[in-house]
Amino acid sequence: MRHCREYGIDPRIILGEDVLSHTPARIVMMPVFAMDVVHPRTGRWGLREIERIALLSRLLGPTRFLTRMEGRALEPRIRHGAYLMVDTAQDLPPAKSPDDASADEAGVPFALDIPGEGLVVRLTRYIDGRDSFELAALDRAVPTFVVPRGEDGCRIVGRVVWVAQEL
Repeated sequence: MRHCREYGIDPRIILGEDVLSHTPARIVMMPVFAMDVVHPRTGRWGLREIERIALLSRLLGPTRFLTRMEGRALEPRIRHGAYLMVDTAQDLPPAKSPDDASADEAGVPFALDIPGEGLVVRLTRYIDGRDSFELAALDRAVPTFVVPRGEDGCRIVGRVVWVAQEL
């Protein structure tokens, strides 16, 4: 509320209410999918709903889905158990090149389907010359590794565009 007063924002907008038409926010129950489900024949990630949570409909879209973070590789930024919204329309991580000024940055959080592992979320960069992805973690105990792109390698599922977790 303090920020609403400070910046002159109507708090009803923050709560999702359409102030001009006075339409209350629409809440929908959104399925949350597990990350660790692997198809027994293909080894690819499979959809298995583990719960449903209530969200504002404006957060959703035809290319978005929810999952829960499994593992601690991206802590403290993304904690184990955090809700992650993945946008499948965003399917190419930033490229890594030697002349890139941001080459020291680890990448952007992306969800990847890695054969035999299920859905994995890591800080991801695309390595153009090798047609592969570099996957990094914030936890120093988890090594950075490179996986090939393609049918036998990993597949980008989408970019993590929204995180909800306990503070």
